[in-house]
Amino acid sequence: MRQSIIFFVSETAGVRQIVHQAYVELVRGERSVPEYAGQTVRVADWYVETCDGGLGKIDNETYSMFEFDRDGHINWPKCRHGIAANHAFYAAVMASQEMDSGEDSTIQQLRAELGEDFTWFPDKEERASMEALVFGQ
Repeated sequence: MRQSIIFFVSETAGVRQIVHQAYVELVRGERSVPEYAGQTVRVADWYVETCDGGLGKIDNETYSMFEFDRDGHINWPKCRHGIAANHAFYAAVMASQEMDSGEDSTIQQLRAELGEDFTWFPDKEERASMEALVFGQ
């Protein structure tokens, strides 16, 4: 069985785990997040396998961006780039032979086409913070 774990990553609040029900309500437009009003926030969605009553390994990861309006609701027209674009970007990241995927020419081309506001991948410190929140390390 897998569990979805959501993180918001921002310059002002750092890495923050979001309660799944609150995330669902936010995406449905039933909730606002005033502390992110007027900001762009990076979103990490990890699918983590559960085993023996606890969390095991990370099974899948997706990354996106949310732009919030002045009231703290998601500004959907600014957040939609399409699933094909998302898959193409992450396929390129996984296939990259560069030590820093940002140096890969294919990824640079995709970033230019999609815009920096869409594509991201956590750095080592952000990833360590997310892992500590999930696994208690």
